[in-house]
Amino acid sequence: MQFHEVLDQALLRPITAEEALFLFRNTETNENMQLLFGTARAVRKAETGDVFRFTGGIASVTACRLRPLCQYCPYWRVKGQKPMPVEAIVEGAKYFHREGVRAFHLSGGTALGSKGKEVVRIVQRIYDAGLHDMKIKVNCGAAMSIDTMKELKKMGIASIGAVFEITNPEVFKCVKPGDDLERKLRFAWDIQEAGLRLDSGIMAGLGPKETRYEDYVKTLFDIASFPHLSSIYISKFTPDPTIPMHDWEKCSLEEACRLLAIARLIYRGIDLTTAAGWTEDERTQGIMAGAGTSLFSLAVNIKTDYWKDWVQRPSFIQDAMEYRDTRPNKRAMADICQVTIAE
Repeated sequence: MQFHEVLDQALLRPITAEEALFLFRNTETNENMQLLFGTARAVRKAETGDVFRFTGGIASVTACRLRPLCQYCPYWRVKGQKPMPVEAIVEGAKYFHREGVRAFHLSGGTALGSKGKEVVRIVQRIYDAGLHDMKIKVNCGAAMSIDTMKELKKMGIASIGAVFEITNPEVFKCVKPGDDLERKLRFAWDIQEAGLRLDSGIMAGLGPKETRYEDYVKTLFDIASFPHLSSIYISKFTPDPTIPMHDWEKCSLEEACRLLAIARLIYRGIDLTTAAGWTEDERTQGIMAGAGTSLFSLAVNIKTDYWKDWVQRPSFIQDAMEYRDTRPNKRAMADICQVTIAE
């Protein structure tokens, strides 16, 4: 296998698992890394036209009841923490609407075995407020029945999240001891049965270094097997003092960007974004490595104290809720990366 030949073929078709592993092993030098990124950008441009759109997100809409909590996650570690009140969720959606952002996600914790009816109530309240022209995604773990998801589809929800982070069963069990990989795989297929699209995610830097490249490839292609895949995000492991993995090595920007670029060569035209663990400056590098085409720019969350080192300060606080607007950063990114924002 020749490096340049693999990249040339990647311009024409999705790469294979064998080629993906080859690229992970042969892009540790800066020269090859930049060639990989250039190929990923070329694929994105050919598939999407390099047109980006602003999106928003409202977090903590449901509580996480996994026990124990995921080893890498700082959320829901404060005793007595409650999810965001429905009234605040609706106010967040109104904020997006006023700002002209019509696409946003509702994210929350997982309660295994839940039918997810609380999500139906949240969505209904948003629509009751007159916000019928909003495109809403839901990501609250593998915690909804098929009937609930069919109900959400009738309401206008386009996609549901089933985020794996990693699909190596042994590593999954170690870092997500309260979760269930087989249940999550079934849930991902249930999303298709309900007639909805699938959103998912992978965490860079999560697995052991000895098998990391193999784990990346397995996870990438396990998720690629879902024909209803709509979008995928790449988060970046970042240690926090509150988590059991507080002494685990922080994932490097280069490694996360390589994972993102190789994901682009597999997933081609779908929405491929950066997520938790990326600073605003690092997100620019993500775009240069092939990320796109949504730009997460407006955020509403309960006032929090974790990940202080990299989470941007709120634009304003209202009723103990933090509102963030990073559109100026994203416009600057677009200029640097020479992509277009459709506003």
